[in-house]
Amino acid sequence: MFVIARMLLLWIAMKGNVNMKIYFMDGYLDKHLVEHIPGKHTAINAGFGLTECKKYLDLFCDSDYDFIVTNSSLALDNKYVWNEELGVPELYLCPLGCWVRVDSLTSRKLTQGHNLFKLYMAGEFYMSGPSKFKE
Repeated sequence: MFVIARMLLLWIAMKGNVNMKIYFMDGYLDKHLVEHIPGKHTAINAGFGLTECKKYLDLFCDSDYDFIVTNSSLALDNKYVWNEELGVPELYLCPLGCWVRVDSLTSRKLTQGHNLFKLYMAGEFYMSGPSKFKE
């Protein structure tokens, strides 16, 4: 079993971006905020620790889940959320109780090179609601 999991992790590492929708909550994971979103999902709690969260993100991002709900800042990485077809990160935040994709919470044109964690920590995403800069 361990050998299979290790081979899967190596395959994911070679594959590169895994393109998964991530719903990020800063703080406690509130299941009531995601129960109305259609689709199969799982939750990754930051309380598991850094190593376990990274392992679960790598495993679940290449699974049949539609999205992942997490409070782990490791998920704020384009490796997990960048959508090559749309050209945007599929990272959703929940300002004022509604889920919004991060590109509508900033005046920047987000690229794959942006460090989403640093932008989030710097307050780049306007958490009072959708940005007036996006249409």
